[in-house]
Amino acid sequence: MRTAFFFSAAMITALSSTPALAVTGGEADLLAPNQREHRIATLAVQDRLDQSPAWQEFLERNGPAWTAQWDEATQTPVRFWGQGWDVNADKLATDDGAFAIALEILANERQLLGDVALTDLAPLVVDRKQGITTVSFARSWNRLPVEDARISLRFKHGRFVMGQIESMPGIDLRVIEPAVTSQQATATALSTMEWKTVETRDLGATLTVLPIASQQAVDYRLAWKLELRSVAFPSHRYVYVDAGTGEVLSWREQVRFIGGTITAEHDDRWPENGLTTSPLAKIELSIDGTDFEADGMGTFTADGAGNVTWSPGSRHFRVINAAGDLAEFTAELNADGDVLVATSNPDDDAPKQRQVLAQLDTHVAAHMVRERALRIDPGFGWANSRVDATVNSTDNTCNAWFDGDINFVQEDDGCNNTGRLADVVFHEYGHGFHAYSIISGVGSFDGALSEGVSDYMAATITGDPATARGFFKGSDGPLRDIEINRVWPDHVGEIHQTGRIIAGAIWDTRKALIDVLGETAGIDHADQMLLGIVSRATDIPTSYAEALLVDDDNGDLSDGTPNQCLIDDNFGLHGLGPAADDMGLFAIEHALIDGVTPANTELRISANVDLARPLCTTGDASAVRLHWSHGTDDYAAIDMTADGTTWTGAIPAAPVGTEIRYRIEVMDVNGDLAGLLPRGSVTDPYFAAFAGEGVTIFEADFEDDDGGFVHDLITGNADSEGADDWQWGEPGGNSGDPDTAFSGDMVWGNDLSPEENWNGAYQPNVHNVLASPMIDASGDYEAIYLQFRRWLTVEDGFFDTASVSVNGTTIWTQHAGPDEDDASTHHEDLHWAFRSYDITDLVNGAGNVQVTWEIVSDGGLQLGGWNIDDVRIVGIPTGTADGTLDGELEGDGCGCASGGSSAPGASALLAGLVLVGALRRRRD
Repeated sequence: MRTAFFFSAAMITALSSTPALAVTGGEADLLAPNQREHRIATLAVQDRLDQSPAWQEFLERNGPAWTAQWDEATQTPVRFWGQGWDVNADKLATDDGAFAIALEILANERQLLGDVALTDLAPLVVDRKQGITTVSFARSWNRLPVEDARISLRFKHGRFVMGQIESMPGIDLRVIEPAVTSQQATATALSTMEWKTVETRDLGATLTVLPIASQQAVDYRLAWKLELRSVAFPSHRYVYVDAGTGEVLSWREQVRFIGGTITAEHDDRWPENGLTTSPLAKIELSIDGTDFEADGMGTFTADGAGNVTWSPGSRHFRVINAAGDLAEFTAELNADGDVLVATSNPDDDAPKQRQVLAQLDTHVAAHMVRERALRIDPGFGWANSRVDATVNSTDNTCNAWFDGDINFVQEDDGCNNTGRLADVVFHEYGHGFHAYSIISGVGSFDGALSEGVSDYMAATITGDPATARGFFKGSDGPLRDIEINRVWPDHVGEIHQTGRIIAGAIWDTRKALIDVLGETAGIDHADQMLLGIVSRATDIPTSYAEALLVDDDNGDLSDGTPNQCLIDDNFGLHGLGPAADDMGLFAIEHALIDGVTPANTELRISANVDLARPLCTTGDASAVRLHWSHGTDDYAAIDMTADGTTWTGAIPAAPVGTEIRYRIEVMDVNGDLAGLLPRGSVTDPYFAAFAGEGVTIFEADFEDDDGGFVHDLITGNADSEGADDWQWGEPGGNSGDPDTAFSGDMVWGNDLSPEENWNGAYQPNVHNVLASPMIDASGDYEAIYLQFRRWLTVEDGFFDTASVSVNGTTIWTQHAGPDEDDASTHHEDLHWAFRSYDITDLVNGAGNVQVTWEIVSDGGLQLGGWNIDDVRIVGIPTGTADGTLDGELEGDGCGCASGGSSAPGASALLAGLVLVGALRRRRD
C-alpha cells in the first residue's frame, strides 16, 4: 500500500545562521601586510633549496632517494619523503613509543628544524588511520603557541617514510609583553570589521605568536587571537590583533560557502529535473505517542497499526526551517509493509511547496553524504554529532555555507533554493568532512583546498564531475565542472576556482583507477586518497605527497607505489607533483658557464642526461644535440658524446665580440624531441656567453646604489599606485620573478614585492620605462656591446610588450603571436639569462649611450615583468686581436657606475643548480 501525506503545521522554529564556508564565495580573509598567498610558488627557488646545506646533509646521511617540497620563506621542508628506514614496530605501536621514535628522528635531523629547540615541541597527536601512523607536535616559543607551525612524521609498514617540518624558525619578537588588553583588542577588531553594531558572540582570546610570511621572509608578531562570531549573518572569524600596537593584522574566515522506510517525494538531484522517491534515513517518528527510529532505509518496526507522525531530521541532523515551522507529516499505518510517503501539498502556494521540498531534499542528501563519509572513514567522529541543517534561510542569496553546521538559502530571481540541490548539500558536508578529519598539528583548513575536496565529495557521490547542476534557475548546467583541467599555479585565483585544481586532480586519478582496478575498487581507492589529503595536507601543492603516501605498500616511497605513475600523470595534468608542466622524458642537469669566455677558443659544454621519471618511464637517449650559433638565429647542431649519463660537446672557437648561443636537445629512440634546455623563455631560447674580454666602459651591479637609473610612466593612470612600478631593491619571488639577484642582493625590476599590496606583477594598461644614465662611450673602439642579466616574464607580445632600446632604437622585443586566437606564447625566463648586443652603430655622434627597458601592457593577464642585474657597456679597443687585455674584465679606464665588478664568484651562482628539461603544453 502506498499513501501520500501532506505538510501541516509544526513547532520547530528557525535558529539564527552562523558563519560558514560557502558555495559561491564570501568575504575573503584579510591578509596581513605583504603576506604571501602560497608557500610553494617558484620552481627555481625549489631547485635552489634542494641544494641547501641542511638538505644535502640529510641526503648524505640517509641516502639520495628523497624528495622535498620547501617553504620558500622559512626554507624548511613542508613535506619530504623517500626511501625511509625501519623503526621499532613494537615501540611504534604505543603512543608513548611513537612520540619517542619521532623525537629521536627530529633530534638526529635538527638541521631541518632551523633554530627550533626540541624543548619547544610538545607531543600532540598520534593518528593511526589508513595504516599510517602520524605523529605530530605542538610548537611553542617562550610558552606561547606559534600559529601555522606544524611538525609531524609519518610511518607506514613499520618504516619512517615522510616528514613535515613547518617549524617557523627564527622568531625574534619586537614586542614580548602585551601593551593592549584582550578587551581593547576585541573592540578594535569589531570596529575594523565594522561589526560594532552587529550582535556578536565573543568566543575567547589567547596570546599567540603570529608569523606574517612574505614570499621570502617571515615577520613574527605577538598577537591576540580572538574568536568572534556574528549572530546576524554568516561569519565566524579568528582575528589577530597586534598585542603591542593594537593593529588588526589579519583575520581568517571559518565560514565556507558552496558557489554553488519512510520515504520522501523530492527533487531528483536539482529542481526542474523532476521528482524521485527516496528513503528518509534514520527518521524519528511517533506512532500513537510512542517514539521510534527508522533505519538507514527508512524502515521501522512497530507493535501494531496506528497514527504515524514525523518531521525531517534525525539524531544525526536537526533540520531547521528558517522560514517558519518545520514540516510535519501524518499517516495511518494499517498493515505490515505499508510505505508512507512525505511530499509537499499541491494545494499550498509555490513558495510553501519549495520550502517543504528543501526540508525533504536536505534530509535525504545529508544522510547520503554522511554515509559516504563513513564509508571512506568508518571512524569519522563528526558523523556521530547532531549537525544543524538550516534551510530556507534569507541571510544570503544564491549560496549555502558550512560553519560547523550546514546552511541553505531560499531561491531568488536567479538561483534555486540551495537546500533543494543535492550536490550543494554534499559539498557543504564535505567541508565538515575536511574540517573534522584534520589531524591536529598536521593538516590545515586551507580555503581553496577545502573547496576542491568538497566539490570532489559531491562528484564522487553522483559520479558526475559537473557539480551543482541546476544551481541557476532554468538551467541544468553546473556551477563548476571539475573535469576541465585547471592547473597550478596558472589558474590560482578566487578560492572556489583554485579548488577546481585539486578536485580535478583527484577526479582524473579516480577515472584512471577505475580503468585499472575496476569501478568499485577504483572509486574506493581514490576516496582513500581524498581522506589522506583532508587529514594531512596543508594546501593544494602538498596534496600530491599525501595521495602518494596513501598508495604506498611497503614504507619506501623511493621505489615507487603501486599506482604512482598513474597518480603522477593525473596530478601532473593539474600542475602538481613531478609530472607537472608536461616534463619531457629526460631530465638535463647543466652547470651554466660564466658570461664571458676566451675568444678564439672552443667552448666545451657538458650535461648529465637521465630519465626524468625513472620509476614511470623507460627509454634511452638516441642523441643529445648541442645547437649553437655565433650571434645569429642560424643554428648548427653537434652530436654530443656520452660517457655514461654525461654528454659533452664543443662549440667552435668564436672571434672576439661574438655572443655564443646554445641550447641542448635530447632525442628519444624514435628521433623525437624528449628533453630541452633552457626551459622557460620561448622568445630567445638559448644560453649565452660573450667571446673575449674588453674594456668595461660602464658597469652597474646595483649593490652600492641604483646606478643612476631613472624611471617614468609614459601612459597609464598616474594616480594608481604601482602604475610606474620600476623599483630598485631585492627581488620578491612573486608572479614569476626570481627570489634572488644574479649577483649580490639588488636589482632593478617591475614590482619587486617590497610591501603590502605588491604582488610582483606589472600593472594593466600602462607603459613605463627604466632608463640608464647617459653613458660616455667615446673612445677608440672597434665595437661596443651592451650586456646584462635578464629575468623576464611577460604575456605574449600580441597583448603586452617588453623591449630594450638604445638611444631610441629598439634592439629586442619578445615574440608576438599573429592574432588574438594564437597569442598564448608567453615569455617566461626560469634563469638569469645573459644577453649581449652589438650597439656600435647606435652610439650617437657625441659618443653617448642610453639604454631603456620598457613594458607596455593591456588590461588582461599580467606576469612578473622585467628583472635586470649586472648591466655593462663593454668596448673592444681598436687593434685588439683577441679581445683580451691586461687585468680584469673592467680593464683600464673603467667608467664604472657603482665601483667595479660583481662580487667574486657571483657569476657562478647558478652553477650546480639543477635545471630540468621540459616540453611545455598549455592546458585548456
